[in-house]
Amino acid sequence: MQRAGAPRAAPSAPLDAENAPIRSGRHGMAARMPQPSALVTGANGFLGSRLVRHLVERGEHVKAFVRAGSNIDSLRGLPEDQVTIAVGDIQSAHTVYRALLGCNRVYHVASNFVFWDRKPERILNPAIVGTRAVLEAAAERKIKKVV
Repeated sequence: MQRAGAPRAAPSAPLDAENAPIRSGRHGMAARMPQPSALVTGANGFLGSRLVRHLVERGEHVKAFVRAGSNIDSLRGLPEDQVTIAVGDIQSAHTVYRALLGCNRVYHVASNFVFWDRKPERILNPAIVGTRAVLEAAAERKIKKVV
């Protein structure tokens, strides 16, 4: 922790007023580097919505990955400058890949919320195929942190 009045070490990269790194944009103009986000699959679910809120409280940027038509009431009231809704299907690697743009980590907490089904594959397939799709998309994007 820096004491008030103590000399500051020179930063490795120039910073803007919000202490965000600045990079040189087109034509030499300064542009603020976007902060990498965390992708949270199942972000509107019980666990996912709490994880999103926790990450936001820590000051992180989050992409909340939800299915089309999902109820996102659990994500209401979150700061728009920190949370982006990304719509897709975890069973479709290309939608996960698209959502991972600008992310540096993934929290895969999406899950089918049923306890029993006459056809167990309706429960198992989203878990198996979805996890495989998330891992494949993360590998293609060279994401090193997957939880």
